[in-house]
Amino acid sequence: DLQETKAMSEHIQDQSRIIYRTVRLLHQHLTRQHDKRARQGEPSVMHDVTPAQFNTLTAIRDLEETSVKELAEYMSVSPPSASTMVDKLVEMGMLVREQSRVDRREVRIRLSGKGNERLSIFEQEFFETIGGLIEKMGEPDAQRWCEIYSKIYDIIQEEETLSRTPAKKAKNNE
Repeated sequence: DLQETKAMSEHIQDQSRIIYRTVRLLHQHLTRQHDKRARQGEPSVMHDVTPAQFNTLTAIRDLEETSVKELAEYMSVSPPSASTMVDKLVEMGMLVREQSRVDRREVRIRLSGKGNERLSIFEQEFFETIGGLIEKMGEPDAQRWCEIYSKIYDIIQEEETLSRTPAKKAKNNE
């Protein structure tokens, strides 16, 4: 009935607020821990990388090797925005541009050794921070947290795959 649906909707909204608030707090905590290390004199491997540049580096690592157009699509940004970000990261030595082995007209982008190394070190710092939280929450809760995040990951992956499928089919029919 209508009352039941409204109560269910409010319950889902309350759960959504809790998750949103917690994800934001987790992000802030990770950022503060990173800043704390920097203030204590521990050199940060990503001190000169903006959050948008960091997202670009992780996207390129996910894609392994890509074009600016594919990167823009993957990140849901315009090709000119992706191109600007790539230019800066190439200039910083974090990315490498290479001519495609398959189509000489196409330029491929990949992480450089420096970009890959710095991203790995930064992720290790992240893992240490998360590890501290896991130790404090205890094994049973940590296991549930991992199970829930794995389920969320699977749901999102499935949705992403389904949302890309019609576009691929349409492209193939052209």
